[in-house]
Amino acid sequence: MAKKDYSNWTKEALMKQIKQPEKPRTIIWVGKDGEVAGMYKAIFIWVMMISLLLSSCIKRDITTLIEEIKPAVVTIITFGLQKRTTDIFDYWKLDTLSQGSGFFINPEGYIVTNYHVLKGADSAIIKTVDNNVYVIKGVIAENRGADLVMVTTDAPKDSIKYIKISAELPKEGENILVIGSPLGLEHTVSNGIVSSIRDIEDFGKLIQITAPISPGSSGGPVVNQKGKVIGVASYHLIGGENLNFANPCQKGYYRP
Repeated sequence: MAKKDYSNWTKEALMKQIKQPEKPRTIIWVGKDGEVAGMYKAIFIWVMMISLLLSSCIKRDITTLIEEIKPAVVTIITFGLQKRTTDIFDYWKLDTLSQGSGFFINPEGYIVTNYHVLKGADSAIIKTVDNNVYVIKGVIAENRGADLVMVTTDAPKDSIKYIKISAELPKEGENILVIGSPLGLEHTVSNGIVSSIRDIEDFGKLIQITAPISPGSSGGPVVNQKGKVIGVASYHLIGGENLNFANPCQKGYYRP
């Protein structure tokens, strides 16, 4: 077959001989009202719907988590005998010493809090979220170096709601919740993240968190998104901007 001579063809004639690729087709989505949208508009709408759904689920999970945790958290009020003197005689009076937080860790009614919350107290009571008051009967175990103590109360076992303790340290960036009674504001909820896991001289391993800790928060649980306690709210660095620390639950206890 003889070859065609294209030497005298114009550019326009040559272009007609070249098969042009088909234009890409746009996938369309037709709504019920007959509106026609491009593929990207359809994808955008679906992404927005999924984002809103996930957002509502996350919010619902957090509120549900708080509802589950709160009944396990208690306010701790301590008392001490204080000497009073009159012109005639001396006498002793039981005065309020301090207030802190704590939480049930098992169905037996054991409560964990900071050692410094109960230090120097002659007696102490707990107050639950439903305003029931029970007496702390005694110390089960303690770790003064870690500022942790485990106590028991006379709360009826059928009324006890408790929180499970995580067996692992948290990771940096994990979302956490803290529930306690800062400045007497009982069962206050605050949130934040794990900023770091630090080894600090004289304190050992501590969890640095962004959730605020104020007087009265000490002893409250620091809870992860699985609803497990990762630490006990313990310290706030005075003069530091939002520098708060919790003692890991993995620190051991010693029988008194």
